[in-house]
Amino acid sequence: MDELSSVAEINDPDLICISETWLDPSIYDGVISIGSNYTRYRKDRGTPGGGLITYVKTAIPSSRLFDMEEEGKEALWLLLKSQRLPRPYSCIVMVAVYYPPVGLRLSRTVWDAVHEAEDVDDKVSIFNGVISQALDGRMPLKSIRLHPTDKPWMTPNIKAKIKLRQRVFTRGNMSQYNLLSAQVEDMIRKAKSNYYQNKAKTFRTSDPAKWYKAIYNLSGVSSQHEGLIVNSMGSEAALAEKLQISFTEPWKDLITTNIPQLDEVESLLKDYPPPLPSIGQIKCVLNHLNHSKATGPADGVPAWLLKRFSSVLAPIDIITASIKQ
Repeated sequence: MDELSSVAEINDPDLICISETWLDPSIYDGVISIGSNYTRYRKDRGTPGGGLITYVKTAIPSSRLFDMEEEGKEALWLLLKSQRLPRPYSCIVMVAVYYPPVGLRLSRTVWDAVHEAEDVDDKVSIFNGVISQALDGRMPLKSIRLHPTDKPWMTPNIKAKIKLRQRVFTRGNMSQYNLLSAQVEDMIRKAKSNYYQNKAKTFRTSDPAKWYKAIYNLSGVSSQHEGLIVNSMGSEAALAEKLQISFTEPWKDLITTNIPQLDEVESLLKDYPPPLPSIGQIKCVLNHLNHSKATGPADGVPAWLLKRFSSVLAPIDIITASIKQ
């Protein structure tokens, strides 16, 4: 606490927020005081880890908003009434939030239930349940409304601003309507710029097709074109035969490979079990996953999680059990 007191004295901040305090009710407020110039607010987890504490200068009237806090959520809400605020505002609502890392929970998870399951489907089901529970506790899903005609740069904030603008228009408040219209135009312009910088710009050299598609979306021009007209070559069967002859022409003089019968293959597989990947190989595959891919609808396990925590998840024997089975 001496170090924190020195930092506060040197920098003289109005507000200090600290997460992962690891405090519990046995530690009284006097121990965590940094002087009479600051009012302290704390929210302890009650179990090892986590916790929040906020220091507010005593010159700034402040109070805790208990009605804003939810059970099980590590969030500390405060109402601040500073003397120097823009004219339309009389107070500031601030919140200190601590999101416990998912990786910490996964690293402490005992995967015995997955290893002890005999069927690979049971292993996958148990694994998905553990991952889903960890994600739901840290980053629960949030539903938003989308429309099929929405542009890719459209955001919920822009939609909310447009809705507010239309509500003001129906009330006949034209001055406020004009102000909101200007704000909507500015938000759309920035959203388009961000979309181009984050999504389209890199495609100009790496993938021209995607770049043109993004430009079409930004400009509002339809990317649908009339199909190419191909001269008739007869029936589909005749066309397929011509393609087959053309593609196999380079190999027609080579010795034909004898394809073994299914019974022979099964016999060989029984005598020689397939090689199993090592933990290092599985980790390497997880590290090369495309983290930007959407979560699959069946399991709900995002690729970014598999990639980021590959060291923790690679030893789980789901892949090797799948090959054995």
